[in-house]
Parts: sequence; structure tokens; C-alpha cells
Amino acid sequence: MRIPHDPVFYDFEASQALDGFPIEVGWALVANNGHVLISDSRLIRPAAEWDIDNGWDEDAQTLHGIDKAMLLTEGYDPYQVTRHMNAVLHERVLFSDSPLDEKWLNDLYDAAGLSPSFEVRRTSCETLIRSFASSAAISSLDLQRLVQEASIHAPQTHRAEADALHWAWLWRELIRAPRSRPA
Repeated sequence: MRIPHDPVFYDFEASQALDGFPIEVGWALVANNGHVLISDSRLIRPAAEWDIDNGWDEDAQTLHGIDKAMLLTEGYDPYQVTRHMNAVLHERVLFSDSPLDEKWLNDLYDAAGLSPSFEVRRTSCETLIRSFASSAAISSLDLQRLVQEASIHAPQTHRAEADALHWAWLWRELIRAPRSRPA
């Protein structure tokens, strides 16, 4: 696998697991030679064609803490969200920790009538991390330690930006990690 120099990690929250619609997108990346984490997110106001009444799961709402009123008052319409994403993520390479995120991304862009200006890879965040650690000769013990630290310093909270930051934090620590020396 060709490992990108500066991957972007992205995540979605949705109104329900499979048949719902995207309600929040977040992304994070490492900048300035591994020194700065940059992240952003947007709540997504439901598009007219999304069935907000039948496409809503109260259990999902309990998990992510985003309610319908929040989306309607604080959310951006899909066109605004996708224009912003295209502007800030232009020509970057994006990775997610779930295949469902690509579905939500496609639903968002379809509702906006736009196409992404970035590349989405189907390689999971975890696979990317493990491949990089292997190619950089980072020991499995060091990788395991960093994964545990990521859970403390950048926990996944079922909010899109925080979940993307988890992976970006881990990536930053990996690119800073000392490399193992061959025996």
C-alpha cells in the first residue's frame, strides 16, 4: 500500500445506523511537520429529501448527543458543508474508520449536487496506521502503547471531530516515534 505523506482522517455521525442520513462530519490532520493537529466539523441540516421523522433513531441520538433541534438551528445545509470541505480538503487523501462513512459522504455530496475535490481511500484508519508503523519499523509494543495513549489523550466520543482527532493524534505520535533498529 502506498502510504500518503499527510492523510486526513474523517468521520460521520448519522441519524441511525444503516438507513438514516448524515448529521455531522468531522476531519483532522497533522500539519507543520508533525507538530500541529488541525480539525474541523460541521453539523448537517437535513436535506429536504431526507426523511427526518422516519430516519431518526433515538438510540443513535443518545450515543452522539445530537438532536433534531440542534441540526435545524445549528446545522449547515449540505451545499454549504460540501463547499467548505472541498475548499479545505482540496486534493488531500481521506481515510475513515468505517465503510459506512463513505456512504454518508456520498449521500451528503449527492444532496448538495457536488463532487468531492479530494480522494477517499477505502483503506481503514487502522490498516493505514498499522502499515505505516510496519514500514517505519515501529515495534508492535510501541504501537500498542501509542494506541492506548490515543484513547486517553484523544478519546473517541461518537462525535465526528473527536473521532477523527483520535486517528490524527495517533498518526502524529507515530511520525514522531523513534524507530526500532534491526537486530
